Amino acid sequence: MASVLSSPSNIALLIPSSQSNEQSKGSYSKRLYTFFHFEHSSHPRRFIIGFFLIICLSFLFAWLIAGLIRLRQTASFYESCARGKVHCAKGTNLTCSLASSLCICPDRTFWDDKNGFCSTVKSIDETCSKNQQCDADKGLICHSDGTCQCPLNTYYVNTRCICKF
Repeated sequence: MASVLSSPSNIALLIPSSQSNEQSKGSYSKRLYTFFHFEHSSHPRRFIIGFFLIICLSFLFAWLIAGLIRLRQTASFYESCARGKVHCAKGTNLTCSLASSLCICPDRTFWDDKNGFCSTVKSIDETCSKNQQCDADKGLICHSDGTCQCPLNTYYVNTRCICKF
């Protein structure tokens, strides 16, 4: 409430009362108290606010998860790299095949499971564990002794395996 004072020129002055200020502070505190304390709050209001809070937090959580998935957007060996949405992992030497939309190793390389990247194919007498590790352009295969060799009935001349006559 404001109190009215008269001045010598008969003009009324309004001066805010300290009592009304205390009342407004008290009513604000009471409103906060009744909102947060169950015994004084109405159930529907609390339920609606809680419901919307849970919905908002759920959407936020889903949005964050979707963002983390989008961050990955790299594919490893023989994983899909369709339509340029996903790129082949950097540092692996993989390329996206236009024909199959899969990340594959370029020509004259093979996927090295142990190191996780494409390595250059091996030449004659180099150690191997699979045929893919040996240079097929030269006709080499991985022999049972664990080295790249020419198949039976062939021998190595200069740069490739040649049939024996």
